[in-house]
Amino acid sequence: MSTQDIPGAAGPGGESPRDVIAGPGGADARQRFEGLVGDHLNGLYNTAVRLTRNRAAAEDLVQEAMLKAWRSFHTFQEGTNIRAWLYRILMNAHFDN
Repeated sequence: MSTQDIPGAAGPGGESPRDVIAGPGGADARQRFEGLVGDHLNGLYNTAVRLTRNRAAAEDLVQEAMLKAWRSFHTFQEGTNIRAWLYRILMNAHFDN
């Protein structure tokens, strides 16, 4: 079950689930984001498990990092290293916790 399935559910910033999914740039940006990030999710999860030493906490950490990455995707410069960008976001999310 996702927050989309919960009527009236809002994200951490008060936005609706539709706002989080549509995000900055709409459907085109979402497709680009999914295409760039999809290849790195397993590696991010494995790194999160090593950092947290807990599978549930690792899932939460990756989810938080992906939300932060999506919200900041408009700042990502095409042609730069997406892997390094994602891992930096993951590490910063871990440090923030």
